[in-house]
Amino acid sequence: TTGLKPYSDKQRIVSASICVDENDTVAFMLRNEDVVSEFKKYLGNPNLGKIASNMKFEECWSRIKFGVPVANWVWDTMQAAHILNQQKGITSIKFLSYVYLGVGSYDAHISPFLRASSKDEALYGGNAINNIHEIPEKELLLYNGMDSLLEYKVAKIQQDLIKKGSH
Repeated sequence: TTGLKPYSDKQRIVSASICVDENDTVAFMLRNEDVVSEFKKYLGNPNLGKIASNMKFEECWSRIKFGVPVANWVWDTMQAAHILNQQKGITSIKFLSYVYLGVGSYDAHISPFLRASSKDEALYGGNAINNIHEIPEKELLLYNGMDSLLEYKVAKIQQDLIKKGSH
């Protein structure tokens, strides 16, 4: 997304990704109306379960920018992290993928582009526009795909831990 909050007309969803299983993940740009239309169908399909890391963020953007509530949320790695460990600062997918999977930083080269300038943040807060458009498309899509794949894998680990009562 071009920012943290979707409330400005200038904000938009630039790309997305879907992880089907531990071997199949797809990432795509959302600039073509046919792609957007198909993605909206996916989001609204109650037969397909969805996993997120910060479901509240994803749901808000989907409703405001696509006019579609997400059907069939099945897991939120961030909420599960709170259940498994009540410490602060341990719920991001970056942290969880390192702890559970040993995956180090996969976003350091693009994370500066996903934040707005300090000046814009001071003026507009969560509505400030970031510099996502400066990330080469291939790198953005790889980052999207990694996020989805790691969310899927972390969710499976968390589900097993909670099922076993290991928290």
